[in-house]
Amino acid sequence: MQRKCPEVDFSFEPADIVSRVMSMGAATPIEVAVSGQDLHASRAFAEKVKERLQNIKVLRDVQFGQSLDYPIVDVNVDRERAGILGPDMKQVSEAMVPATWSSRFVNLNFWADPNSGVAYQVQVQIPSG
Repeated sequence: MQRKCPEVDFSFEPADIVSRVMSMGAATPIEVAVSGQDLHASRAFAEKVKERLQNIKVLRDVQFGQSLDYPIVDVNVDRERAGILGPDMKQVSEAMVPATWSSRFVNLNFWADPNSGVAYQVQVQIPSG
């Protein structure tokens, strides 16, 4: 898939509860987390770690689990008007989710294949554009 669509990142999450428990909730068997106060320095360090991991032959599909190059939507809320109309900031942010993201992070939904018994995650996402 990577050869046919090199600009797309693919990931496959564990399909069943056993895999999720065995990997302690991580989407992959090995998970490395990098964090810090300076996003640019943390990202540069993460790139170095990723490059070193890619040189280990037994590891496949080394990738970042969280994209740092996603589109940003800058939302300005008129707090005075919101105060009059009634929604709080939590309600405003929840109203933005369906139009800017997907149901994956709000309402997990699984479909079990009746033939194999494997559960697949199903999500709703509004196409951009």
